[in-house]
Amino acid sequence: MHLLLTDAFSQHLLIIGAYRDNEVEPGHPLLSLIADLGKFGFRATEIRLGPLDRETLHHLVADTLTSRPEEVESLAELVYEKTRGNPFFAHQFLVTLNERNLLRFDPSTYTWSWKVETIRAANVTDNVVDLLLESMQELPAATQQVLVLAACIGHSFDYGWLAIVANKPSDDILAAIWGAMKAGLIVSLDGDYRYLEAGLGGSEASASAARFDVRYRFVHDRVHQAAYLLLPPEQRETLHLGIGRLLQRHIKGASMDEHLLELVRHLNIGAARMDGHAERVDLAALNLRAAQKAKASTAYHASAEYARAGIGLLLDGDWDEHYDLCLALYTIAGQCASLSGDAEHAEAVFAELGRRVKTDIERATIQRERVYGKISHGQFMEGVRIGLDTLGLLGHPLRMEEITSPQVMMAELAQVTTNLRGRRIEDVIDAPEVKDPVVGAVLSILDSIGDGSHHLGAIPFSIINLRAVNIALVHGHTELVALPYSCVGYMLAAIRGRVNEGMDFCKLAEAINAKFPSALQTARLGFAASSCAHMRYPMRQVGERFAVTRQRCLETGEFHMLGVACFLGTMANLFAGDQIEDVLDLAEKNLAIARRTKIQRNNAAMTAVRQSIACLAGKTRGATSFSDDNFDEGSFVRDLQSQQPSSTNVHYGVLKSFVLLVHGKHADAWEASEITERALMFGGGTIQPKLHPFFRTLLLLVLPPAEEPKEAARRKELYTRYRAEIADLSACSPKSFAHLTALVDAEEARTQGDVAGAMQRYESAIALCHENKAPHFEAMVNELFAKFFVSIGITAGAGAYMRNAYRAYLHWGAPLKAASLESESSHLWPSAREITRSSSRTGTTNTSGLTELGRTLLSKTGAGSLRDAALVVRAAQEIASEIDLAKVIDRLAQLVLSNAGADRGALILARDGQFAIVARLGEGSSTIDVGEGEPLDSAVECAKSVILYVSRTQEAVLLDDRQSVERFANDSYLLRENPRSILCLPLLHQGRLSGVLYLENRTIAGVFHEARVELLTLLSSQAAIAIEIARLIENSRAANEEVKRAKERLELEVARRTEELRYLNRDLTDANVRLETELSQRRVVEEQREALQAQIIAAQRDRLAELSTPLLPITREIVVIPLIGTMDGERAAQVLAVALEGAQRQGARVVILDVTGMKDVDTHIARMLIDVAGALRLLGAETLITGIAPRNAQTLISLDVDLRSFVTMSTLQSGMEYALRRVRGATALAPAPRLRGR
Repeated sequence: MHLLLTDAFSQHLLIIGAYRDNEVEPGHPLLSLIADLGKFGFRATEIRLGPLDRETLHHLVADTLTSRPEEVESLAELVYEKTRGNPFFAHQFLVTLNERNLLRFDPSTYTWSWKVETIRAANVTDNVVDLLLESMQELPAATQQVLVLAACIGHSFDYGWLAIVANKPSDDILAAIWGAMKAGLIVSLDGDYRYLEAGLGGSEASASAARFDVRYRFVHDRVHQAAYLLLPPEQRETLHLGIGRLLQRHIKGASMDEHLLELVRHLNIGAARMDGHAERVDLAALNLRAAQKAKASTAYHASAEYARAGIGLLLDGDWDEHYDLCLALYTIAGQCASLSGDAEHAEAVFAELGRRVKTDIERATIQRERVYGKISHGQFMEGVRIGLDTLGLLGHPLRMEEITSPQVMMAELAQVTTNLRGRRIEDVIDAPEVKDPVVGAVLSILDSIGDGSHHLGAIPFSIINLRAVNIALVHGHTELVALPYSCVGYMLAAIRGRVNEGMDFCKLAEAINAKFPSALQTARLGFAASSCAHMRYPMRQVGERFAVTRQRCLETGEFHMLGVACFLGTMANLFAGDQIEDVLDLAEKNLAIARRTKIQRNNAAMTAVRQSIACLAGKTRGATSFSDDNFDEGSFVRDLQSQQPSSTNVHYGVLKSFVLLVHGKHADAWEASEITERALMFGGGTIQPKLHPFFRTLLLLVLPPAEEPKEAARRKELYTRYRAEIADLSACSPKSFAHLTALVDAEEARTQGDVAGAMQRYESAIALCHENKAPHFEAMVNELFAKFFVSIGITAGAGAYMRNAYRAYLHWGAPLKAASLESESSHLWPSAREITRSSSRTGTTNTSGLTELGRTLLSKTGAGSLRDAALVVRAAQEIASEIDLAKVIDRLAQLVLSNAGADRGALILARDGQFAIVARLGEGSSTIDVGEGEPLDSAVECAKSVILYVSRTQEAVLLDDRQSVERFANDSYLLRENPRSILCLPLLHQGRLSGVLYLENRTIAGVFHEARVELLTLLSSQAAIAIEIARLIENSRAANEEVKRAKERLELEVARRTEELRYLNRDLTDANVRLETELSQRRVVEEQREALQAQIIAAQRDRLAELSTPLLPITREIVVIPLIGTMDGERAAQVLAVALEGAQRQGARVVILDVTGMKDVDTHIARMLIDVAGALRLLGAETLITGIAPRNAQTLISLDVDLRSFVTMSTLQSGMEYALRRVRGATALAPAPRLRGR
């Protein structure tokens, strides 16, 4: 379905699905699919189907009885009382009343009659199943029997199966089916039942039945339940056994595989009625096949049930008679019990198997499954101990004390080089396949304990996987050696720092898995490779890799790695700087998945991750507290400290120290980081231990010196160690760590008193954060840079950087941190603070204020805002591409609803001094009326006082709490509906009001934050232009239509007069005079029409020339001019004039000409571009050309155009990145001479 819906060629496709929400929890594949499709622009519409409310049920009863609601009120109330609004039950209840003559229809008066007292006295049951059962028992016996057989088959059934199990003549079966259909109990799933009906009672019934395999289903699951209850419990086993035996005789070969599960279901129910043990053994074999089929479909619980049923059919002596069957049943029973979370039963099955198996190889296989079960349920020490004991059994001893020895680890690592024997790592793929079964068993045991040993520390993990790799290098490969190779690659890259070598081992593991394909191994390999990906790739890609790994683990049942992939992937997204709201949504889903695995350690780690993100989002009890109504951080920490240290300590310590570091709680952050330091050996080489030295170094640079000499010496030693680790990490993966290294360098220069060096390094850190798309760390650097400026007495510079930090934190989604900065830094940037307070106090914000506040937001808050800027330009281009007013409004509605956070709204346009609502916007649907529209005066679904205020003042209004705004306190709509958030924007073009955009959210306060308001302000400006163009074109079309109609009327008139002249030729002279007169009038009208048309075309040309070259200010110093269509001399002059006027008026330093929408480039366009660049250079502005297609680039080269006068970029986004760097670089260099002068 994912491929179908995301296929670029799939169009006009509507998919409707239904599910019970109590059966689909967060993390379910269906919800994951819907979320993934949202990333591709799909928005699923959810319709919740609950019980009918009282009023709706009253209308349903009234419609059923063709009456008015007040006429059936007493009956409808009784129906609601009995059914509680269940529509199916209500229908059955009314049918039962009619069948019992309690609800009667009088054909003489065409009315229904009833007596509520009589109905109550009849004591009709309020249980729908009992009601249906009573109705079914009144049917003919033959119909009841067919219904019972159909219910035994299932909710849906086909005629062929029913004919087999009924074992009756076709006429009788068809008559019974038809009776059930007339009673409304079953329906046909296709129209072929009519052919069976046609043959009913005739000699061709059997032939019809054979030709048409018609499918039926019960109309409701309650009907199915009631039909099954017709069969007495004591007869059910016998009937199911008979059905199973009949099916077994009729299905063979491929048909057996297709209907295997259905056959086994019937035979299992009737197994107690089987006479001979041989039949039970055969059924046990069928259960094994069913268990294998269910396991292959990852239905582990069902597979375990089939295996358990098969085991229950066997006797103790069957281990001698049917050893292979017993071994296979017990093995799959233990495997699937473990995979479905029943660890206790799995251990009992494996214990029994251990007593029954005959060889050490078989025993090793069982022990391997035990190890998987232990590790999957978080019992890592026990799982590794079982594996080591089994290695001794196979003659390859490895003791528990050995796997904790650094000397053993180094010896195994050296042995890898020896066993490679000069081969390149990638050449090892050609090694032969293992033939010795003992070696294969040893490799399987080492594979089973390889990943789980990670929780015992880096040394045990390294030794076990190195031992497996050394054996594979000597003896060859099996399908299970891929994971040890991948784990060794992870160890070398992420723990030992030998990145290239480690990545080569990971690639070798993927090649081996391609040679021995295994979905389970693919998931496990992906986990190991994702865990070291940060050593080469950007942090954001790490999160994407873990998302793929999580999905593969879900599909294969690798529960241990599934839980770890959930919390590691979520932390990767968090530390990559993704929007906190998005990361919190991901954390909620991953927490639901982790809880389903029932592995306590993974659940604890994922819970800590979720709470840290909720804390940053301001959804916990305090700015730095992880506690909320469902989580007690104090209890969580006490549990951590009471247990042996583990990787969970590392994860919690890093997350806590990060949150405290963001909020400036440095002493508390140091104490939290000590939790990580004490458990660091269990952290391995994942992301969190790599961030730990960065956070600790920053804290050491900002904390006061330790008073105790011993602690001071320890901190000095730690600082030296951390700096070395930081240098190595930055060299290995600059995309993940270079910006953090630059921040540490800046803080170090600050503590050393190097003012110029600190400033240079802070700017470098900001640039690297921007380059590496890390807005959260960019916010932190701006904050620290501002505080540095304050420390040296430069408050003006401090205000600029503090403002940037505030906006970046707000954009990231950390409102409490942003509020804290606002409160602490009011003396640095009071204007912005006053604007913010004014907004919250009065609920209004004028357009100029919003624009001024957000003018530099896109150039200062990093990659996220850059994407928003690109979104505005793309949206402007989309709107500008439409010339039909209805389409303009529809496109505007889509863009607004997808980016604003509103759940409803309206577009109001000004027409002849009056306002009319032409579009109503809603999440479920939008309605557009570009005709007369609904007059604003008669509208009841919007705050009219707010709209009129905006139209009068031409200022935006933002309401976060309507009770605090006295100006609109008496608005009837606000008093009645009480929406939580309202945003109302004027649509202005050249100072003229085109209309008003009204948005609201009824449930969430503060949804229209600063960044969204800015985006919508820019979007509404372009929308006003597009609406004006569409109106002009619409008026032009209307005028042309009027001219056309006038011409048609004139032609008809001339034709009529000509016809009259033909028949009125009595006086030729008079006729000629009249004819000349008519022709003269026609010429006059034609001249008038041509003059009118020329006047309209001239006005349209002048208007379009004014609007065809829009100038879009991105920041105060950067403007964009998108060029679309063709270019002639007149338009080239227009472009030059607009560019010069805009650059001078805006004071722009960079003008971007985007030619993406131009089809061809010739000498006229090339000359225009050169002229524009030259003219702008005289005004001190730089010209940047973006979006040159390859074909156009070849044209420019062939024309020998001199491109040195301007800069070219391939895309608009890369052009804006270049422009922002140019502007920022110039701004940063400007104050340097004054600082040196001081």
